[in-house]
Amino acid sequence: MELFNPYRLIEETDEFVVYEFRTCFVHLLYAILLTIRVGYFTQQNAISCTGIGLMVLCLGTVTTQYRK
Repeated sequence: MELFNPYRLIEETDEFVVYEFRTCFVHLLYAILLTIRVGYFTQQNAISCTGIGLMVLCLGTVTTQYRK
């Protein structure tokens, strides 16, 4: 799935490989961490649990695609 790849292959030769890192994944992780932090400091477990669930979903989606 090309949508959930944090890296995109730009060019590949015998000497080097060029990847492009998509910064939207970093911004997504920051937003999820901000959600968890807001839920923790406002003592609202529903917001914290939602943030933790999103974190697990995001990391699971990104990491499971590299299994062969």
